[in-house]
Amino acid sequence: MGWGARGTAQASEVLATRPRAPRLWWLVVIFVVQTASWLLQALAEGGTLRWLLVVVCGLGAVVTGAAQRGAPPALLRLTDDEVRLEKRWRRPLVVRREDVTDVRGDVVGRLTWSHATLVESADATLTLKDLDQPPSVLVPRLREWAGLATDPG
Repeated sequence: MGWGARGTAQASEVLATRPRAPRLWWLVVIFVVQTASWLLQALAEGGTLRWLLVVVCGLGAVVTGAAQRGAPPALLRLTDDEVRLEKRWRRPLVVRREDVTDVRGDVVGRLTWSHATLVESADATLTLKDLDQPPSVLVPRLREWAGLATDPG
């Protein structure tokens, strides 16, 4: 639920998410291997530095793994008044309903060929790509929400 200008709750609908990218899983594997290596050395030879490295590498594996399992990196959220692309650790990109001039795919006339959805307003274009919903699903829904005529393509 988002909050409107007057402090009243607004219903919101999540239209799409950006799937998690498996970018940092290799880093978790490296941290685990390093932790095991330092642990074996610490058990065999002792030493404060080796035990410290066991703890640091272990914490690195836990923190990196937890970050990968966190919330999806992006949500496309639709409220009564605005469409919001919410990215993790960034300010959301917002286009107000009354500012939307067009919603289309990136391949003109071929919605099923499109890889990105373009939400155009008078001052900017919001490009929605790499989402779990294709433009063939998002464009009609966003055009209906914005009160635009049905897209012929």
